[in-house]
Amino acid sequence: MTGFNRKTTTLIGRLGAMSQRAAALAVAAKGGRVSRGVTRRTRVAVVGHGAYTLMDSGVLEARLEQARAVGAESISENTFLRRLGSGPDLPAIERAITPDLMARQTGLDETTIATLMLFDVIETENGMAGFRDLVAAREIARLLSEGAGLPDIIASVFAMRRRDPEKGLSQVKLTHSAADGIVVQIGDRHADFDGQMQLPMPGAAANPSIDELFEAAEIAEEDGAFAEAESLYLRCLDLDRNDPVIAFNLGNVQREQGKLREARFFFQHALSSDPGYVEALYNLSDVLDKEGKRAEAKIELARATKIDKNYADAIFNLAQFHFRDSEYAEALAGYERYLALDDASPWSKIARQTMMLCRQMTASGG
Repeated sequence: MTGFNRKTTTLIGRLGAMSQRAAALAVAAKGGRVSRGVTRRTRVAVVGHGAYTLMDSGVLEARLEQARAVGAESISENTFLRRLGSGPDLPAIERAITPDLMARQTGLDETTIATLMLFDVIETENGMAGFRDLVAAREIARLLSEGAGLPDIIASVFAMRRRDPEKGLSQVKLTHSAADGIVVQIGDRHADFDGQMQLPMPGAAANPSIDELFEAAEIAEEDGAFAEAESLYLRCLDLDRNDPVIAFNLGNVQREQGKLREARFFFQHALSSDPGYVEALYNLSDVLDKEGKRAEAKIELARATKIDKNYADAIFNLAQFHFRDSEYAEALAGYERYLALDDASPWSKIARQTMMLCRQMTASGG
């Protein structure tokens, strides 16, 4: 799979090469869209270099499993950049080592090797690695045996590359100890370096950038700290009133807090900047329905399904509205359209059962 046209891309973790907002604009220029979190519409999941911070908590593994479940392709940050036309070229080296052979040669399990590939620590082409990648994998196996954690190893590799992009584990020797953590070994001496790459949080700097605020807001939202996320997103919006993603995320955290009127305003704000933002239409419909404005909610869902004819969730919900309004022919058509797109989800069972009722009501003249 290549390209982003008419695809939803999800960014997992912070990118090292650009902000998430810049990435969203770059994907939009290619005809695609970036979403917050893995959804059933996600087709490409990008593992940012900063996603190593999500490993110990199990968040990264959960996101990758969600991506697999919806049939999305998971790619590394460098692969993402190359598809955008701005990434670093792969070194012109011979690649003849398969992940299976690397596992046998190093003792690393295939899951660890796949993780290293997703973080560009091991860079493959058509699934094949080079000799220097094998050397790097052996070094990682040694560090793991010394008690180092995989997230710390990945962070240290990135720290090395920031100092010297040409150097990797095949040229520099790292060692690990309980006292010093991971350090660079030079002869019989150790040189410390910062391998943590932690994001400066708001308050750490006098004037945090919009990207720092946005990243902190997303982290707070993921942690369920919706009031904190709302405050941070509002600060972002003060800096950029025309970014539909900021307004959309702000609407989401307000909806989570039950602030329906405020959420409705910010979903509409997102749509004023991007009228084709179908996720905003979908969430706006949900808020309107909760406010008891069913007719308006139905109109917004219809708009979403006209803009994206394959938006299965919106098609299903619109069919539900038709059924609730006793519009059985329209509901039946909607459920059939939904099942043509998604016939294996829990909602598909509801769709089939409701279709039977629609046929019975139509036959009886109800």
